[in-house]
Amino acid sequence: MMKIEEQVGGVSRLVENFRHHNPIAVIKGLCIGIAGGGRDAEQNLLRTELEKIYQSFPILVTSDAHVAHAEAFKNGDGILIIAGTGSMVLGRKNKRWDRAGGYGFLIGDPAGGYRMGQESLFAICTAMDGGKRTMMEDLIRNNFDIRTREDLILRIYDNTILPADVAPLLLEAAEQGDDIAQHIITDNCTKLASQVAMASETLDYKITPICIIGSLFKNPYFREVLTSCLNDALESIEWIPNINEPAMGACRLIISNSKSVAVH
Repeated sequence: MMKIEEQVGGVSRLVENFRHHNPIAVIKGLCIGIAGGGRDAEQNLLRTELEKIYQSFPILVTSDAHVAHAEAFKNGDGILIIAGTGSMVLGRKNKRWDRAGGYGFLIGDPAGGYRMGQESLFAICTAMDGGKRTMMEDLIRNNFDIRTREDLILRIYDNTILPADVAPLLLEAAEQGDDIAQHIITDNCTKLASQVAMASETLDYKITPICIIGSLFKNPYFREVLTSCLNDALESIEWIPNINEPAMGACRLIISNSKSVAVH
């Protein structure tokens, strides 16, 4: 994680660069959405340090997930699902928040690229040892020039190949009918859908507004499986279209927190 000095310096450079290119603009507020920024300690520290530099406008520091949620639901209620390298569920109803998942790749993140990549690698290793064959073994050999078990071990442990890099091979194999790849995706999507159902129940939704963002959801096969799992896990869903620019949620949040005019 970046040191506080690096974070402050990075934000300051962005602000000054904006001022340089927009000399007549007046900054009315600053909202920063960063990974991990939703934790109170990091949030308060970064905001406090920035307020020492910028005292003429309000500053809000929050998580990138809250920023995306604000844009998806226009500062309103609903459950946001993030399915990218990691995964998490963030829900709101009547100003009450609840989240599920988001524990990171070591202990969580079902249906995230890193988690599914790890499981894919386990299946590939099993196949290399003489276990059940999977198309992913051939795909990783061809895409990463892997010829032996030793090649795979070296490339994984020197970080030349990251588990998330294997996720596209998993999706390709699943689309071509590989049952092991399909099982990994279905199992992970079922677990993610279960987290959504828990958040929906906690927030007492009857009809659950759902918006899904993240790189994995752009894949047709993954999208179909996750959508099916969510339909099985939830009583009724109101589907909210994907958002084009999550950062616009930062504008909504700072305007809302500044008690200014609403964003339309």
